Amino acid sequence: MGIADIFIFFLVAQGDQKTYTLIEENKKWEDAQSYCRINYTDLAMIENEQENQKVLSLITGHEVWIGLYREAWMWSDGSNSSFQHWRVGQPSNEGFSQSCVAEFPDHDWADRPCQSEIPFICQGGKINSLRHVSAC
Repeated sequence: MGIADIFIFFLVAQGDQKTYTLIEENKKWEDAQSYCRINYTDLAMIENEQENQKVLSLITGHEVWIGLYREAWMWSDGSNSSFQHWRVGQPSNEGFSQSCVAEFPDHDWADRPCQSEIPFICQGGKINSLRHVSAC
């Protein structure tokens, strides 16, 4: 999938000024995390209902990775998760292989195998990819 096939949408959360970006490219959770860390700040960290609503407005029709993972349910940056919005019966850790979290268009979260390839939400502004080359 090339750069032209990636559709990027921006949303600035009011109040806390968080920026969320939907990346419509299917990646495993760890690959999505790497992509976000290189190009933005990190995978999306959702710390309250308002932020969850902002992310939800981006993902109509999508199941997407967010930055939550099973290590006592921590965010991608290592911070604790005090806000969670699980689906009924989740997290289930079905087959003891579901350590990453996806948000669904119906607004709920579920644990999923980290090897699943789905779109994802990055947090933070796009890092300027232009590099200055100095002439000698």
